[in-house]
Amino acid sequence: MFRRKFLTAALVAAIAALAAPAASQAAFSISVSDGGAPVLFNEVPGDPGFVNGSAIFGNYRVTINGTSDYPGTFNGDVSNQAITVSRINQTDATPITLTITAEATPFTFVPNGTQGGLVTTFTPTVLAGSATGFSTVDGVHVVGSDVALSGLNLLPATSLVSPIIFSNSFSLGNVMVLTIDPGQVGARDTVAEVQIHTVAAVPAPAGLVLVATVVPFFGVLRRRMKSAPTA
Repeated sequence: MFRRKFLTAALVAAIAALAAPAASQAAFSISVSDGGAPVLFNEVPGDPGFVNGSAIFGNYRVTINGTSDYPGTFNGDVSNQAITVSRINQTDATPITLTITAEATPFTFVPNGTQGGLVTTFTPTVLAGSATGFSTVDGVHVVGSDVALSGLNLLPATSLVSPIIFSNSFSLGNVMVLTIDPGQVGARDTVAEVQIHTVAAVPAPAGLVLVATVVPFFGVLRRRMKSAPTA
């Protein structure tokens, strides 16, 4: 009987392992789209956490240099650095809208369900037009992480989301939408030099995590006290 139960349990465990989703591989990438099929920039071979490259969209050349410190524990960041959009033909003032998406995985919080904060910083150097950006966790837009800017020679904008509950393993990313208008007064040949930076802050204070850990223990203790025989 014992052997049969053991074999049954082993079979169930094996089936569950086969049915479980495959673990996602570590990766960092940035994609750029002007409304058509996106151009994907992957990590530099032999240099994980670093992406660079360039692509042409109409009259614009987009140059990407991005970094991420994944895989990370507690602290993690995804930074699109030195995203430069420049006109190829300076006499062509046709506007363009570009969507730039960056994502890195995995980042980890221990224990599962740790409470932390999320900071998004948007730093344009020169922008002729407008820009919006937000952070993502597991590919989902984080409410409250949005930043929006318009005009020329803008100052940095920062949003703070806190608290947020992180799973044990998650991806971290950001999305930036640039509307470039070289016809705007004061625009230059290089019409955008921008950076959006996403940071997962350290977990909540240890006391809060301790409370979350101890509460289930009190539930077990209470049940044991109730079930204990009375004299």
